[in-house]
Amino acid sequence: MVTFYGQPLNFTTVYKQSLSLTACISYCYTTVSCVAIYNIENSEDCMVFEFGTISTLEQLDGSEGKVMGVKMISNNSTSCPAEANGNSMEVTRRR
Repeated sequence: MVTFYGQPLNFTTVYKQSLSLTACISYCYTTVSCVAIYNIENSEDCMVFEFGTISTLEQLDGSEGKVMGVKMISNNSTSCPAEANGNSMEVTRRR
């Protein structure tokens, strides 16, 4: 799972959990249907996205403490892929 400062832009369904950022990441990592999470640092508002419910993310600078966690496709279970190719989400960058 890759984490970065960002927020969801295009999504249809979200499941809310009352979890810290660390617990939110762990929950998604161990839940097969979860593909991404969104959490604001120091809060317990965890948004969980399942496969097919989120399509676009926005990368932020971190000043707002908004964190995304995204599962990445990898054939190697010991490292993350170098590129996002093969994943079903699109990332935009705030200018």
